[in-house]
Amino acid sequence: MGEWTTIYRTQHYLFSDIIIEQLEAEGIEAFLLDKITEGFPMDYDSNPRAIQIQVREPDIERATRILLDKGYTYSHREKPNKPFYAIAKLTRKISLFDNMRVEHAIITFVAIVVSIILIIIYIYAKD
Repeated sequence: MGEWTTIYRTQHYLFSDIIIEQLEAEGIEAFLLDKITEGFPMDYDSNPRAIQIQVREPDIERATRILLDKGYTYSHREKPNKPFYAIAKLTRKISLFDNMRVEHAIITFVAIVVSIILIIIYIYAKD
């Protein structure tokens, strides 16, 4: 039947689910390889696109054409989300966030920063 080959990489589960549904609707067997939940360390410097869409080798050309027709271009796929990576890199340096998914680490980090700011405002507002 052929080996599995990655044809698209993303960091968003929503994109990956939509793409797989679109490929399967066209009769192409698609597979989601999720590097995040396989226990690989999440290093956004070397692997920012941890979710991979794979198809069998005989379907590569057809699947790629379908994705391009649907608007999933290579330039769109490779465009980095610089603020996301900067915050992800920052949160990876804090041991509290080591075992969290990046999205959860960012939300927690922002919540902590906002809480500290609100506490400072509250303290100075009392005086």
